[in-house]
Amino acid sequence: MTVEPNIFTDMIFQTGFLFPDKAGSRTLEEEKYMGLDFDRALTYCRNLVEQVNNVGGELVLLWHNDSVQEGSGSYLRKLYAQLLKELAKQ
Repeated sequence: MTVEPNIFTDMIFQTGFLFPDKAGSRTLEEEKYMGLDFDRALTYCRNLVEQVNNVGGELVLLWHNDSVQEGSGSYLRKLYAQLLKELAKQ
């Protein structure tokens, strides 16, 4: 197997930077993944923020557009707004 040059993986290896997403909207809510309710998802995200802060890292959130639409029946819009409020205070 040969590996072709790739601008993204080359950049990671050259700079040493890699930014994995730590909290994703669908991962938190969907039953086939974590299946968390609002309170547990908020606690989980707060713990991630604390861990990232402890090591001086950068937090990456991945929220899909449709997960924050009004009327989606999901708690993810409320969760995202709460996280942004809390992060803005830091």
